[in-house]
Amino acid sequence: MADEHYHLMSADDAYKAVGGTKDSSDSWVEKQREKYGSNKLAEAAGRSLVAVIISNFVNPITAILGAVLVLACILEEWIEAIVVILVILLNNTISIIQEYKSEQSMDAIKHLGGATNATVVRNGRAQQISLADVVVGDIVEMKQGDVVPADIRLMEISRLEIDEAVLTGESVPVIKTLSALPPPAEKDQEIATGDRTNMAFRQTSIAQGSGRGVVVFVGGKTEIGKIAARLADGGSGDKKTALTATMERLMYGLFFVGILFGVLIFWAFNWQISDQALLYASATLVAILPEAAIVLITVTMAISVRRMAASNAIVRKMVALEQLGKVTDICSDKTGTLTEGKMRPARLVVCRPDGSPMEELVPEGPANSRKATWSTALSSLASEPMETLTDALRALVLCSSTSMVQLDPNADDLEGHGSPTELALMETAWKVTYGLRDTVPNLDAVRAGWQARGTFDFDSKTKTMSTGWYNSNTGVSLITVKGAPESILPRCAGDPINNARLVSTMDHLASQGLRVLAVAQRTDLPLSDSAADVSTLERNDVEKDLRFLALCAVRDPPKQSSITAVKQCYSAGIVVRMLTGDHPATAEAIAKEIGIIPHGQASKGVITTGPKMDAMSDAELDKMDELPLIVARCSPESKVRMVEALHRRGKVAAMTGDGVNDSPSIKEADVGIAMGITGSDVTKGVADIVLADDNFATIVSAVREGRRIFASISNFVMHLLSGNMAEAVVLLVSLAFVIDDNGFPIFVLSPIAILFINTATGSGPAIGIALDDCASDLMKRPPVKHSIFTKETIMDCMFYGTVMGGMSLAAFSIYFWVIADANFGVNCNTNEGTDCDTVLEARASSFLALNTLLLVHAYNCRHQRMPFWKSPLDNWVLLGSLIGGTLICLLLLYVPYLSTKVFKHKGGAWEWAMVGCLSVAFMMVCEFYKLVKRTFLPPLTTYVADKKLDSITVEGAKPML
Repeated sequence: MADEHYHLMSADDAYKAVGGTKDSSDSWVEKQREKYGSNKLAEAAGRSLVAVIISNFVNPITAILGAVLVLACILEEWIEAIVVILVILLNNTISIIQEYKSEQSMDAIKHLGGATNATVVRNGRAQQISLADVVVGDIVEMKQGDVVPADIRLMEISRLEIDEAVLTGESVPVIKTLSALPPPAEKDQEIATGDRTNMAFRQTSIAQGSGRGVVVFVGGKTEIGKIAARLADGGSGDKKTALTATMERLMYGLFFVGILFGVLIFWAFNWQISDQALLYASATLVAILPEAAIVLITVTMAISVRRMAASNAIVRKMVALEQLGKVTDICSDKTGTLTEGKMRPARLVVCRPDGSPMEELVPEGPANSRKATWSTALSSLASEPMETLTDALRALVLCSSTSMVQLDPNADDLEGHGSPTELALMETAWKVTYGLRDTVPNLDAVRAGWQARGTFDFDSKTKTMSTGWYNSNTGVSLITVKGAPESILPRCAGDPINNARLVSTMDHLASQGLRVLAVAQRTDLPLSDSAADVSTLERNDVEKDLRFLALCAVRDPPKQSSITAVKQCYSAGIVVRMLTGDHPATAEAIAKEIGIIPHGQASKGVITTGPKMDAMSDAELDKMDELPLIVARCSPESKVRMVEALHRRGKVAAMTGDGVNDSPSIKEADVGIAMGITGSDVTKGVADIVLADDNFATIVSAVREGRRIFASISNFVMHLLSGNMAEAVVLLVSLAFVIDDNGFPIFVLSPIAILFINTATGSGPAIGIALDDCASDLMKRPPVKHSIFTKETIMDCMFYGTVMGGMSLAAFSIYFWVIADANFGVNCNTNEGTDCDTVLEARASSFLALNTLLLVHAYNCRHQRMPFWKSPLDNWVLLGSLIGGTLICLLLLYVPYLSTKVFKHKGGAWEWAMVGCLSVAFMMVCEFYKLVKRTFLPPLTTYVADKKLDSITVEGAKPML
């Protein structure tokens, strides 16, 4: 038998297998440490601030802008150089801040070890040692409140329950056992971590009782250590998104085109590499590069981060925003994410002694409150069910190991501490008193007169708990018992275990994912003596001949918002998958209630378990027609494999969760989402997004914002590139005919004017476009699969750019040859030129035309097909950028030094009327172009309802033009 299967061994065999000994000398400790390793966890290797800065500045975009900067410095164009420096700094500073914060947050992984000390037995003496000094073979003692220091095979237990939520995500403590577990039915499968009831795992906490066991795994071989290793090895890391890669390729491509244009320019200058030729080449390179694009994408995402924060989604890594719009699958933990994460009252079935159900009562009311509306008014019950209900209430109150009290006698709010299941049972009792408040005002009224006569604590073997009581006022002795139905019913008189109606009721409750307990009592055991104590008797003699009272069902209910959110996900073409450590029946019931799978018999392959999935090879997973929608008893490795399997199918996966067990898969996913309230520091440290309200529905808002921002970025990048195309048209076409008397080209636009249009003019409208609200149908479309550069986008950039460039060139030509005297002057490309008024004024006309056309073009770019007047006109930032960009032109055209020396143009009067006419003509041409596209091109967007997507069909929608 393999060493890693200690849960299949007896405790003694496991002790011998790991070299346990009573003679725990220092040499033995060192020998064990050398053989099995130390009890330290792997730590993530973080990057220093200097490394983060270097990685951000050493990239192709900065290199290209650096080349422009060097050229500007060589030509002593200091204003242009300063602007380029500002662009480089702004572009990288925001990314540096975001990345460094992410690096700092990874410090949480270093605290995965939990406790710092452990109690071990060496040389027959219990002693406290450092957690790092624990070795395989040590005997560890644990009590309530302790954190388990290593993976341990239990040897002795006393009512031991361990909270394993940190590993499995499940909030209900696990009742521990000692016996060796039977091997799994399938030899190639493993027993799920949550089902290894004879093991205690590092980082989990003792919820109740005490125990002792032998250490079998330390450090990186523990279950928590495996998670730490996956997080520390870099995992998926900071992956380069498609948008980043696309923009880098674009910059490379444009830089290469700029070099070709430079050759053409030097040809036009008769191969004279003069200052004017270099200046013209620099202007062309500046013209075709969208310098502001990267900055604006970063700023736009930062704006979106603030919008999402207002909706309780805290974005830690801005690159996740792009991926959100492309998410095809959301893999979610169940407990605390889709559900409330707390056990709540669900059913109370009052029964006759023979097991026949009399009333099935369903409470509806707020959590942690006695207030409830019952499906049947309790005060209206007939005498027999009322009497039984009163007895069941008494049994629930008296047979309990926890306490839940009213915060205020005049209020309904409750507060309690203890086992989640026990608290849910006590809340059930409080809600019964609310229904009977005229006769039973509170739990104190139920307890009145009863004197304790001993307790049998819950035992994992009998699966029961019982308490003895005596009431001196009535002279009644009472034994109250609760526990698993399969343990309680055989101990009851009246043979309820064979009642078909009762069995059917229990099966129905179990199929709904409810945790069912039975309560019973007996009154024939004399306990009038004040010294009487049931614990001195044989337990089997006490817990027999019981009178069966009721079934009490509790559950971790789904959040109502989760039901709506899942429905919205499917409408948006997003598949929701539940990956949980819970049992398959519970997971299936919750999934059906939330809407992840339909009611009725689940199709084959829709539901599986972690061990089954882990036993499958990648090839076997890939052969499945569809990956499972529910994976129960899911291990951390199962979750990672699900993400990897989705990636192999070309899907974009988001993973949500709160426990440490979710951390590896959250890091591996395209978008990792952690819960902010219940989430561990480790999980938040590796997540891309943290939900401040732990609400699955917030994910839908985040996806909607991701789709909106992707559409907005696509639109404003098209706007910016249209301007670059227009500038390139102006400069290159003018080489052919805007030539001075010496045969050299004249600038139609100066380099600083081009840089101004690329940065200042384009930035305002771009931010305005980025703030556009979501399209009303955005969450009815399939996830985004294309890049921001589609064939239609490229065609649009070329068309709009050519039209704007042509009109800008026309403005120069009309002013220069029609309105003015066509005087080229001398050396008018520099500040030392003479007789340059005509050139400067014509250049101002061209600048004003292109600047204005680019401003109004923003309204075209809000939608590729829709007429601009059909888009909402309440975007005040966009309108403000149009007005502000026009007003700034007044300064640039008419302030003497700024206009003539910096921008090398001079404002006149005729150009305003001409530019106004050109703007109207431009918008008319653009609308005609859109009309042609609407007429002859296929619909831009198809709703999810119009096609089958992952076997999900939604009816009633039409294609959007």
